[in-house]
Amino acid sequence: MRRRLVPAIVYLALAINMAVVPAVLALSTREPVDGEPVLLIVPPGRDAAHVAAVSGGIVLANSRVSSVALTYSPDRNYFEILDNNGALMLLNGSLSELFCTTG
Repeated sequence: MRRRLVPAIVYLALAINMAVVPAVLALSTREPVDGEPVLLIVPPGRDAAHVAAVSGGIVLANSRVSSVALTYSPDRNYFEILDNNGALMLLNGSLSELFCTTG
């Protein structure tokens, strides 16, 4: 009995992942929009808050790792400036609550 239960649990977990992961990826990879928050990811060892600050942005929320932060700037060239200052990836901030905490 136990032998059959383990594969059933594994298949259930795989089915849930196959349903949830594509939806999360589709929403998070939407192109960032000017005037809206952006999830800033910088290379390991760099500080996303520092990159945002030198790029003229503010940090709305930090993540558990210093290389990821939710940032904002009203500057229409903000994404380009972030790229020039070492951003590894910029994502739409719509799913930022999965990665960042406030306070």
